[in-house]
Order: sequence, then C-alpha cells, then structure tokens
Amino acid sequence: MSWSQDPVLRVSVVRDGAASAIVRLAGEMDFTSVEAARRAVAELQAGTRRVVLDLSRVTYCDAAGIRFLLAARRRASEAGTDLTVRHPHRSVSRVLDLTGTLDLVCPDTAGAGARVPAPGAAAASACREAVAEAIGVTGADMGNAQLVDPATGALRIVAQQGFDRDFLNFFEIVHDEESACGTALAAGKPVWVPEVARSPIFAGTPAMDAMLDAGSRAVASVPVRAEDGHVMAMISVHCHQPAAWTGQQRQQLAAVAAQTGRMLSVPGRVRVPPAPWPPAR
Repeated sequence: MSWSQDPVLRVSVVRDGAASAIVRLAGEMDFTSVEAARRAVAELQAGTRRVVLDLSRVTYCDAAGIRFLLAARRRASEAGTDLTVRHPHRSVSRVLDLTGTLDLVCPDTAGAGARVPAPGAAAASACREAVAEAIGVTGADMGNAQLVDPATGALRIVAQQGFDRDFLNFFEIVHDEESACGTALAAGKPVWVPEVARSPIFAGTPAMDAMLDAGSRAVASVPVRAEDGHVMAMISVHCHQPAAWTGQQRQQLAAVAAQTGRMLSVPGRVRVPPAPWPPAR
C-alpha cells in the first residue's frame, strides 16, 4: 500500500477492481491539508460505484474537514456513488457529534464504530495486569493491551505503560495490517518485529513514523484467545532498542497471553456499560 508524503495529511488509495476503492487518510484534516483528500476522492468518483473513506488515522478534524466530508457524500450521491465513512477516530467523532453532523457523515453507526462502550472494571484490570506482566517477563520498555471491538472487529487500546498521547491517539483504532498488532490479528498468530525501521510491515507507512517517534524500535504482538479459540484481545510489548526476541521471551509472552485469555473468558468479565471510553492513560 502506497502513501503520499504530505507532512500534514497522508493519503493512500486502494482499488478493489474498477468499481470499488478505499481512501485512507492519516494525520490532520484541516484547511491547509483537506485539498489532498478532496483530490483523491474526486479522482475516484467517475465510474467508481463504492468508495470507503477510512478515518482511523485522522487525529484532528476542523470545520474544513467537516465541510469536505459533507460535500464528498453529497457529490458521491449525485454521481450515483456509495461513499461510506469508516472507523472515525474518537477526536473526529467528537467534532462531528458536537456539530450535529455525525449522523449525516456516519449514518451507519455500527459500521462506523463512532461510539464504543467501556470495558468492565474486571476486564480493564486484567488487561493492566497483563501489560505489567508482559513487560516484566520480556524486559521490554513499554507495552499495551487491546480488546477486539465486536461491532467493528478493530483493536482498541485498553491498558498501556510508557506511551505518550501521540502514540495512543495514532493507534487508537487498529483494523489494518500496517502494524504488528494488526498483522497478528489478521494472521491469528504472534508477530515478532526485531527492528521496526527494517520491517516490511511498517515500511513506507505513517505507522512507522508513529512508532519511531514513540521510541519503539522493536515490537512483539501476541493474540489473546477466548476458550472457544477466537481472538478477543492483543498484548504487545515494545523496546527502545532492536531486539532478537529469544525463545524464552516468546514462550513467556505466550504464557501471559494464555493466562489473560482465561481471565477474560470468565462469564461477565468483558460485559460493558453503555458509555464511551478513550485509550488508557
């Protein structure tokens, strides 16, 4: 997947045949950068019957961004194109909600994942314990735990140690394979990245910049499975220096994931109240 190199808003377009395309945006969508998004959508609409706008990596949106989203949907409708906004970042959803445009831009609320309920206290506690244990057994510098959102299938951070707000904002929603955790989710097996800067998973993506800016030079992600075998969460550890990821580290992290799966599989453990939740601080 190729990304543009705009420093404010990067754009990637993936075509699925001649009739469908996904436009992914990463960065800040404001009056200085929105033209790049507008141009990408305009170039697609002739003959394209379905366009998906993926906003999971858009961490800021101002009035110009909202006007773009509304205009894009209107023009697509006039052209007979089905344009859908998917995975809006929490900050984008908040702005759309405050301006009364959320239902216009994201009418498919379940698919958009605009409002996500908080994990129960027991699930959050189990994830915090898992992060602390994973860091301890691997000697990593940072770590996080994500739950799979059942409505969208995306990963969302529940607990973390060592990351700054920029990292948490960027990886608030992970549903693609441009990260270790996303690749592990798609493959259903652990992913071990000894050196982020040399990894094909991150090469040429905005995610590489976010990882390196956070001081993550090596990362490992291990799926957490429920008793029936489906992946319900992800545990990841990060190191400030490249890491070889020894056999012992791999075994110990797998053991932490297995124990976490047993804890999260307790009936009612992941039951959630109807309230939105941000990444853990």
